[in-house]
Amino acid sequence: MSVVIFGMIFNTAISLYYALAKRFSKIQKQFNLVNIALVAVGFVLSFAGFK
Repeated sequence: MSVVIFGMIFNTAISLYYALAKRFSKIQKQFNLVNIALVAVGFVLSFAGFK
């Protein structure tokens, strides 16, 4: 069950990053760069925690 929940979390994150990157970019090459940058920022922010 934990593997399914873990997969659902990644599925949600990937779809949200895709939609956000698609909104901010106009061409495919720019989309890839924006998507990588957003994922990197999200990864760094994930270590902040919920204090």
